[in-house]
Amino acid sequence: MSPEEVCDSVKAKIRPSEKEMEKLKKVGDEISRRMKSVLKDHRDIEWKFLGSYARNTWLRGQEEIDVFLLFPPEMDNEELEQAGLEIGKRLLDEYEISYAEHPYVKGRVMDVEVEVVPCYRIRHAGEMKSAVDRTPLHHEYLSDRIRGLEDDVRLLKQFLRANDLYGAEHKVKGFSGYLCELLILHHNGFLPLVRDAREWKRNTVIYPCEGKTEDDTFTVVDPVDPERNVAANLSLDNLARFVELCQDFLESPSEEFFFPRRHVPDREELGRIIEDRNTAILVLEFPRPELVDDSLYPQLDRALRKITMELERHDFEVMRDSRYSTDSKCYLMWECAHSQLPSIRLHSGPPFDLHKHAIKFRKKIRYGRPFIRDGRYMVYVKRKYVRPEECIVDMALNSDLGKHVSEKIRDEFVLYSGADVSEISDIRMHLYDFLSVRA
Repeated sequence: MSPEEVCDSVKAKIRPSEKEMEKLKKVGDEISRRMKSVLKDHRDIEWKFLGSYARNTWLRGQEEIDVFLLFPPEMDNEELEQAGLEIGKRLLDEYEISYAEHPYVKGRVMDVEVEVVPCYRIRHAGEMKSAVDRTPLHHEYLSDRIRGLEDDVRLLKQFLRANDLYGAEHKVKGFSGYLCELLILHHNGFLPLVRDAREWKRNTVIYPCEGKTEDDTFTVVDPVDPERNVAANLSLDNLARFVELCQDFLESPSEEFFFPRRHVPDREELGRIIEDRNTAILVLEFPRPELVDDSLYPQLDRALRKITMELERHDFEVMRDSRYSTDSKCYLMWECAHSQLPSIRLHSGPPFDLHKHAIKFRKKIRYGRPFIRDGRYMVYVKRKYVRPEECIVDMALNSDLGKHVSEKIRDEFVLYSGADVSEISDIRMHLYDFLSVRA
């Protein structure tokens, strides 16, 4: 199949069905009806449908509606938050409170997920009080321009979702929905974008309008806020993966790029893979703190980074590391080149003819007696850790790895190593990807 034929076939599968469209229209009509009643005592508050529902760029099966409450800019922030929560609670059939820059309400109306988000009504980005205030400006910019390209937006979203690249949140560090729509708009379609993206570099700049750019950073300038890079949360590695996917798709077009068939290994297969590698594979498991992902993942990244640096400092040679979470557990994982090191290591001292430093070096008490090699003093010293497990446990118990993460680890943790890692059913698929095994 050609790229065009693949895209046409995929579009038919990801475009919402007529039944779904009718269902969301009914929910939208019901929200509008309820809003008239709820806002009769709040004449100064406007509201709008925004996001993929409002622009008809949502994927089949991804039914959700974003409702934004636009408050007058002179309103006090505390009053905005309180009124926003009150309106959201009255609007939804069931709800829970979530937190971003402002607390907001999310829940369901007629069994469809709905978010009710408060923001300030602004005319341009210079009047912003919080990042969410930009969202109505984004919709205003895109709503007419994106018409006729809705299915191309869907193609890009499905392409990214299938390859774990969709979402700008800290957990993913990928492409936001807004970034997807800007890229499709700028390139006038999915395939033109894919063809162009094959040549992207880390310092590529895409200008929907003139604006400020950062050196050596992939940049997509926000047309409603030229000082902002819409791709700021996109990691360099995920940018590289997207470029690779575009190259591979055009070379061998297939629906598998949109609907991948993933091999799920069983415990025995994963155990054999781990044993054959002859490396040290370690997983630290602990209870998940009661945090939303955007608060949790920065702490997981910090913990991972600190332990990895310590493993490197003690010569275990970390080949790869990763983090993962479920609803109840968190996991930090490493693959090290060495499962055990000698109990001693060679430490280099000063040259013999830097006499003052050389004398001081020789007088220090050490495990071994200094000797000279190539005119420089050397000495054997005892290692602090012989096995990577010792290093990880010490860090877990005695280092600041992030307030909530450290608290949970010190309360309870399990460190798995070697083939025992394959026993953790929650991460078997993630670990298979982590080990980069060709299926």
